[in-house]
Amino acid sequence: GDGCRRLIREAQPLEHRLELVGEGKGVLYINDSKATTPASAAAVLRAVRESYPERRIVLLVGGRAKQGAWNVLADELRSGEVVVGFGADGGVVTQAIRD
Repeated sequence: GDGCRRLIREAQPLEHRLELVGEGKGVLYINDSKATTPASAAAVLRAVRESYPERRIVLLVGGRAKQGAWNVLADELRSGEVVVGFGADGGVVTQAIRD
């Protein structure tokens, strides 16, 4: 009923999980620093791209480097999309994507 509709409208995403943290000049800034694997971060890119096809994406990843091959995320990146690494292993993640 009405209570369910209100709950869905007012629901907030979990912090650091597919969290829209900024938007401007056609760019979406998505915090996915709690992604459990490189494949899940790649899935975030696909989902955001489908929902906002006209926007550029800056994906923030961080914390501790997750298990898995980062080439999965690198292969998912399209022109104009950016991954920014931060936190304890941010440099490890961005270097792996660059390689």
